Amino acid sequence: MRYVWVGLVVVLVDLLGKLLASQGIYSVGMDIPLGVVHLLLFGGKSDALILGQPLVLDIGTGLVLLVPLIAVLLLLMLARPLLMSYTLFGIGVQLLAGSGLAEALTRFLYGEGAQLLSYGGDGQLFVHLSVRHIAVLGGCVVLLVDYAHRHGAQSMARPVLESPPESAFDLSGLVRGNDNVHFDVTLSPGFLQVARRLIAQLAVHAVAASLGHVSQNAPAPQLLREFRDSYAGMLEVALNEARAKDDKRHIDLLRLAVLAFLHEQIRAALGDAIELQHQRSSGAIKRSREGHDLHQGVTARLLTNRNTLFYQVCSRLFSILAKQEQVSLTGSHEVLSGVGPSLLFSVPLLQAASPEEDEVLMEHYALMGHRDSDAYSFRHLDELLNKVFPPSLMVARNKAFFATVSKPPTLAPSVFDVAGNVTRLLDVAATREALRMTHKQGEKELRRQLRYQRMQLANLRLALEQSGLVPTLLAIYETPLLYSHYAGTLAPHLINEMVSTHQSRWRIWRRLHLKRGRTTDQQPMMPILQASRRVRQRNLHDISVILLRFTEDFSAYRRDLQLYLSVQHAVGELRMVFDEREIVTARLNHRLYEFPTLDEVATSAGVLTGHVILKADLRGSTQITEELVRRDLNPATYFSRNFYNPINALTHHYQGEKVFIEGDAMILLFLEPAEQYSERLAVARACALAVRLLEMMAGNNQRNAAYGFPPLELGIGIAYQQGSPAYVFDGSTRIVISPAINRADRLSSSARSLLNLIPKQRQAHHVEVFSVENSGEFIEKQQSELIYNVNGIVLESAAFYRLSEELTLRTVPDVPPEMDGELFAAPWPPPVGKRRRLVVRRARVTVLNQSPGQKPDPDQPFYYEVIASPVLLDALEKAHLGEPLSVHDAPSRLSLP
Repeated sequence: MRYVWVGLVVVLVDLLGKLLASQGIYSVGMDIPLGVVHLLLFGGKSDALILGQPLVLDIGTGLVLLVPLIAVLLLLMLARPLLMSYTLFGIGVQLLAGSGLAEALTRFLYGEGAQLLSYGGDGQLFVHLSVRHIAVLGGCVVLLVDYAHRHGAQSMARPVLESPPESAFDLSGLVRGNDNVHFDVTLSPGFLQVARRLIAQLAVHAVAASLGHVSQNAPAPQLLREFRDSYAGMLEVALNEARAKDDKRHIDLLRLAVLAFLHEQIRAALGDAIELQHQRSSGAIKRSREGHDLHQGVTARLLTNRNTLFYQVCSRLFSILAKQEQVSLTGSHEVLSGVGPSLLFSVPLLQAASPEEDEVLMEHYALMGHRDSDAYSFRHLDELLNKVFPPSLMVARNKAFFATVSKPPTLAPSVFDVAGNVTRLLDVAATREALRMTHKQGEKELRRQLRYQRMQLANLRLALEQSGLVPTLLAIYETPLLYSHYAGTLAPHLINEMVSTHQSRWRIWRRLHLKRGRTTDQQPMMPILQASRRVRQRNLHDISVILLRFTEDFSAYRRDLQLYLSVQHAVGELRMVFDEREIVTARLNHRLYEFPTLDEVATSAGVLTGHVILKADLRGSTQITEELVRRDLNPATYFSRNFYNPINALTHHYQGEKVFIEGDAMILLFLEPAEQYSERLAVARACALAVRLLEMMAGNNQRNAAYGFPPLELGIGIAYQQGSPAYVFDGSTRIVISPAINRADRLSSSARSLLNLIPKQRQAHHVEVFSVENSGEFIEKQQSELIYNVNGIVLESAAFYRLSEELTLRTVPDVPPEMDGELFAAPWPPPVGKRRRLVVRRARVTVLNQSPGQKPDPDQPFYYEVIASPVLLDALEKAHLGEPLSVHDAPSRLSLP
């Protein structure tokens, strides 16, 4: 306050008056005539001091004077911040030291001749006032003036303090994903690919730089441009989508998904980079005792600095995205109303691995304690400041603000959630500058605002003094410079404690000595002592400036923490979908939010380029069921363990999905996406799954034979269809409709008339196709071709054509003598099972009842069988492969008739 010095003057004059009165020192006095009233200064028993008069004090009088004097000195030296509040100083110190007014009242009550008024012989009135009385009366006047100023400041119109918005992200009304819980989101495959490469390079570079290898593995500028351009493409598509639907939530989803993806990838890339550095250092350092300790020290330092490395990589990426948003959203083209550059990529707290990261706090905010027991923890500071500046000072944006704000678990509303509120409350310097620049019309209002701000600043200082936080807050801004000097030796909170608590030299030296550990570096303690001295010598103006700065930093941290919590809650509502099968399923259900680039939108106009249907059909299930029932066995569990369960277990590994079960048959679907960055291996996966299924069934039959159980026989058909299948929903059940289902059904079946005929005529393959010429007894369902399929896999000609585009099929020159036709093989490792080549046999359709030695008719069409015999596959695994099959050699006929 402006009147701090008055209390000190009053006390000093009071003590001086007591000293003079105790010695009986008087003077003639001074008569000041004021008309009828005469003012006698130093008259009567005044406190005037004559120079040269010896000063003699007895023990009792000396103690009476010494005790209040010592009390005043202790208050000035040990509790110096009390000077910041004149009211507390005036009341507390005056009660300890006594006052001239109290002494005058005491003497008057006891009738000891206290003479304040007297009359002269001519009837004139004399007022007897000593210097002590004048000082006390002056102090009372100052208190009254100060009270008037305070009352006027409190009664004046408060500055308008804004309330924060209700929610940072509004995701209400969006469609939930396949799990009915989260919002399914997928980003551009091109962006994902570029981002993964860039993050991996940045992580390796950051790890190398932390070890002093600055020039290693710096990311190429071209990669940075590709990252920026791919995000710009996604943002442009999202803007177009938002304009079309007049809904900016689409853009919020993009930003949240990008942030969540980058955070996850950075954590994973840093783990890989640290592991790589660990392996390199372990190989380069000799395994001596000294080398082992050095190797462990490097790894421990990297793990300790992992959060710092995370912030370095994340801030680099976010700065690129923030600049691109400035370009994309502030350009000349039309931008959606209410959509501007987001704070998500410019807020430092969202670039940190944790909201309590010390280095981020010191660089962008103010250091705060992490433990609840810390007096300067965020929770304690928030409670203290919200008591000084309650939320009632804000003007709500709407009537339901305090009831509806923040559905997710966020912080309570506070005046510090809006950037300008601290300036309106406490920034005296800004108001003074405005007062200096303003005209007389607004001067009165600014002066009233200035008084209000001084009062609020005094209340803030008083609250912090009572909590003992002033030295700690002053030391907070000394800590960053000291941390850069003692990095790796002292933690920031330990430095703050050593500076703020005024520890002794011996204690500081011992702490530095213990923290030094095995290193030989001598850590000087002079910087800590100098910082502690600066904290103790801060004057009132410096303290007020630093407290204002801390309040602004705390407000910035609280606002960003509010945003951080909102982002975490919103990100928890998202589910990043990367699996192609889940992407297609969610897309077909219209439950997927996609963010491709402009180029990918053009190439992905057709959602699917094709799909594959696989049907697996059991042979003789009715006879097997009757036999098991006759033996009092359970046929349901027998089929489940040997047929349904193996298919269910394999389908997920080969990225297929079960369409439905049709009695003793099961139909699977494999989707072929249109995205240019996606792998198109739908036919190859279906073929590999079919081979693996027959292998597992052969093994089950061999085990079941030992218990006398009947073997299971299977026929598998694979058909390919261009485009997307049609879907019909029965409630929540999706029904797939595709012409390929009927074709796969025919390929998986086996003509009954052939089941008995084939073994009598010759030793057939697992798959054979016959044409029927003038043999009416074999015509089934008006078909001109009959299929024999027992434990075999029939591949439709259209599927074979697609397979030749998916894989590089090469001819097998040395065909085993028992095989007729041609063999084509392609090395392709399956997700599960033994590594084998995928082998397809191409043969001509033969005429039924044709003699065994007769060659096939070259005019007959081809049929295709996927080889599943383990013996033959093992023999062909190391066989020499010939020239690749040309696409022109693939059949033009798309399916069997």
